[in-house]
Amino acid sequence: MPSSLLCCAILLLFLVGSSASSPTIPATVFSYGIRICVRNEGARPLDVSMAIPFLPLFPNTTWQTTLVVKTSHPLVGIVSDEDGNPGLLLNLSVILEPGENLTLAAEYKIISRYREPPNVIFEKSGQISDIPEQLASEFCCEAGCWTTGFEPLRELAFNLTGEERNVLKVISSFITWIYENVAYHPFETPLYPNETYVSRMGAYDDQVNLLITLCRIVGIPAYLQIGYVFTPNRQDELLTGAGHMRWQLTNVCWHAWAVAYVPPWGWLPIDLTVIGGALIDPLDAIRKALIWDQRTLLLAEIKRTDYVAAAREVMDILRERGVYIYREERLDLWRGEGDMLAIIWPFLMASSVLLPISFIAVLVAVRLRRRSGEEGPSD
Repeated sequence: MPSSLLCCAILLLFLVGSSASSPTIPATVFSYGIRICVRNEGARPLDVSMAIPFLPLFPNTTWQTTLVVKTSHPLVGIVSDEDGNPGLLLNLSVILEPGENLTLAAEYKIISRYREPPNVIFEKSGQISDIPEQLASEFCCEAGCWTTGFEPLRELAFNLTGEERNVLKVISSFITWIYENVAYHPFETPLYPNETYVSRMGAYDDQVNLLITLCRIVGIPAYLQIGYVFTPNRQDELLTGAGHMRWQLTNVCWHAWAVAYVPPWGWLPIDLTVIGGALIDPLDAIRKALIWDQRTLLLAEIKRTDYVAAAREVMDILRERGVYIYREERLDLWRGEGDMLAIIWPFLMASSVLLPISFIAVLVAVRLRRRSGEEGPSD
């Protein structure tokens, strides 16, 4: 038998054997469309590539695959930001004169697979001393928007921790305090954790960033993840920046959650939107995090960037330059079936040579704010 046929036969046996021995839940396949219109109402010409440097691109992970279906302009390549979040760089060498506008768009096919949450219990949790020093050094410093040097926050973190060193128990004490003391209230741009602490108010990402800061202060690595939740038959229109930024969202909700390193499980999501009621189980923020659901898609990770400052700067620039951005986003179930990639994915992911984990979206943080009527995604 020729070697090429032998390889194919081995691959087929591998796939058949894997599917027979370990049945899997079918993947959920989505179609995501984004359309951005930039209008220059200022007095000076505008370089579009400065206003929209690239389009967001969802990540490829062990449970999520993104395929680019089409773009409105030729694709130049992939770029990445400070956090390693790449995006689609389109050929946008366009100067908009006052009164002119330009529209760019893209469509993706996103395959979302089943992921099983671990059985997290206090008795199995490791200690803070079990956290690798390299991770603590990278994810426990004062970086990005996390104001770990703010003395009242440091006092709060250490008071809540006390002599406890069990990582899950420490995180649970932080979750409970935030739930009992910080009210949900969205602002036009995100807050710094010290601002959330002082005002006792903030949107979900503001509350999550407060949690991340408390974790970092006591030596628990943590950072921010942002994504989308599929919400059929829902439509929102959002305005911010005195009308300079406008979104039309169809079948989708923005979402944000923390990721913390908890030995022995490793990185775990912490979702403050899934707990509620008079009595709460803080561990539900991990067990019931929406990212475990196939209807939730990961968009970007914020590990180093000060996206609070970036959001505020973007709003100032748009107002000063007279630039208006209109953005449409839509998430639907994929219109077709029978995707071959869904069949061979387990084998491809086993080989980083064949299909290395690739890119996740570049995020302009101000696009992820919800000003009014936000109740948070619901299951």
